[in-house]
Amino acid sequence: MKRKLAKFIFLILFGIVIISCKKNNTDLIDITDHIWELKYLKVNGDKKKPEIKYLLEFKNDSLFMMDFSVNAAGGFYQIRKKGEIEFSNYHAFTEKCCDNDFDRQLSTRLVKTSKYEVIGDELFINGTEEEWKFIKNQ
Repeated sequence: MKRKLAKFIFLILFGIVIISCKKNNTDLIDITDHIWELKYLKVNGDKKKPEIKYLLEFKNDSLFMMDFSVNAAGGFYQIRKKGEIEFSNYHAFTEKCCDNDFDRQLSTRLVKTSKYEVIGDELFINGTEEEWKFIKNQ
């Protein structure tokens, strides 16, 4: 009986730890303090995962950069309040030929987002048709 009770208590504590790791940290985490690695872009339910690392970095309080497969892109952002973000003047910087289809989709979709949420170590950036999922890289 004591063994079953100990297992039950362990499972409850384990569940609490798991739930607390996945809590909404949007109000606590400054997303500009980290570099974020793209895990997927979902557009109208169609999820696409990158084959290589795509990194999103907030360079300062208004400028961001994102690495693509061979090139990069960047522009301006503004956090109006926690959970709300606006990207603007987002352009690809072509240094080498040629961006792939995934890169081109990334370069057109980020400006269509307006909300973000941090759950555990994951950053979700959302628009009306798209959801970006990033994880902390640093």
